[in-house]
Amino acid sequence: MIKLGDFATVPLYNIKAVVKTVNISPSTLRAWERRYDFCTPHRTDSGYRLYSDQDVAVIRWLKLQVDSGMAISQAVIWYQSLIGECKTADATVLPAPNASQFVLSPPSDNFSPQMQHKVRSFDVLRQDLVDALISYKDIEADQLLKEAFGAYSFEDIGEQLISPVLIEIGTRWHTGLLSVAREHYATNFLREYLLSVLRSSRQNLSATTIWIGCAPLEQHEIGAILLAIYLKRMGYRIKYLGQNLPLDKLADDIKIERPSMLILSASMLDSAQELVKLTQEISALNMHNCMIGYGGQIFNDRPELHEQVRGVYLGESGLQGVQMIKTLLANKEENL
Repeated sequence: MIKLGDFATVPLYNIKAVVKTVNISPSTLRAWERRYDFCTPHRTDSGYRLYSDQDVAVIRWLKLQVDSGMAISQAVIWYQSLIGECKTADATVLPAPNASQFVLSPPSDNFSPQMQHKVRSFDVLRQDLVDALISYKDIEADQLLKEAFGAYSFEDIGEQLISPVLIEIGTRWHTGLLSVAREHYATNFLREYLLSVLRSSRQNLSATTIWIGCAPLEQHEIGAILLAIYLKRMGYRIKYLGQNLPLDKLADDIKIERPSMLILSASMLDSAQELVKLTQEISALNMHNCMIGYGGQIFNDRPELHEQVRGVYLGESGLQGVQMIKTLLANKEENL
């Protein structure tokens, strides 16, 4: 086992030394850093990268996952989930026989690249995860999510596992097939899991800043959290504002902090009506051209509401929203 806390964090090595030691091309390493934001090397005054022993350990471990057959996106998700469990990078233990070999040793057969044919399909994972959550089986639910992260991209897990599971659980509650307690437990389990992923993802401090939150009165936030994770993984600097975002002083905060974009979510009619008021006030008072985007189930079901909102509708799914946001911000940058 490799404990990252055993490796020094002092930036010492240039990229030439790292690529020679790890046997990875400079272009591949830069692409991994840019796309997945798993490592943020120190920059000298001249802009050159400097890596610490801990950085090199992470890069070497990820490369061994890829060499053994795992996609880099899956390896990064696994790494981020390990950090999330341990709360900090220094406390994180990477599965491997010893620190000198750094050979992949997955926690179960479901994670092994040679055994990936045993990984359950999304149809099976959805049913099994629903059953585990409504039965208060947190350990089983945690293992199912780890299995999914070992086989699929985070975006696929969000759109094809977590979102459908929430819809299924909500439907059972609305039709009287599930108690409030079981619905709350299942929803909060997934919420806490996703928040840990969001917190453990590295923040690109120099990137475009996006604020994400839920409309006033809105308590359903998992869709907003998923979108925040998608965007953070793409390299944006994300500030997640949470549930039931109050109208009071928000416009003033936007003027002071100057985010490039504010994204709001609503799933119910009352919160959508509050979102309308919020966007109208921000649009009237905003002085630095912060774009406003919005989405949520109520806007999918009631498209006539779009005419009342001062902002851009981001689409019916999180991934549609990501593409829309990427286009909007790129156009904004070109016009500056």
